[in-house]
Amino acid sequence: MLKKANIGYETITESTDGHELNGKIDARFYNLSTKAVRIGIDSIPPKQSFYAGVADHEVYGRVPVQFADDETAPRVTLTFGTTLTDKNC
Repeated sequence: MLKKANIGYETITESTDGHELNGKIDARFYNLSTKAVRIGIDSIPPKQSFYAGVADHEVYGRVPVQFADDETAPRVTLTFGTTLTDKNC
């Protein structure tokens, strides 16, 4: 069964103890900052990504995002899919 979906994105510009995934599909965090960012338990270098999803499945939960204290341009982009319908295509 195929699912129809929308693609979306969010920009994170400040540290958070948990960014909600809330049913996102294939969620990927991209570090666009000038320094490493701690996403979940991993330290992600600039211009690298962190995969927090499962292909073709909705995921739920909270992923912490922590910028370095001396970061001058904090920015992480989250790309994801969202389900529109569960009907057969």
